[in-house]
Amino acid sequence: MAIKTIIYIEFLDHSSGSNGWLSKEEFKEECKIETCCVVGFVEWEDDKAFYLSTMKGTTELGSGHIILKSCITKKKYLQKPVLKTTQMLNS
Repeated sequence: MAIKTIIYIEFLDHSSGSNGWLSKEEFKEECKIETCCVVGFVEWEDDKAFYLSTMKGTTELGSGHIILKSCITKKKYLQKPVLKTTQMLNS
């Protein structure tokens, strides 16, 4: 299996206390913008987003993510295919 580029990305996302439908008032109260992070394999990218997988089998991908480039606050390409904790990457 060929190793693809590994990337660490911090991006702005929203969080909510509910995984169900919210009224407009609940949405205003509960949804917060926060910084999230992901470490994954770059499957491809275009001018709008990075398309990542965080699990790889010999023939299939798992845990896919699409990270919009307009939401990225920090990006670091990892030189070696060694996964580290996100705390180590932040330092």
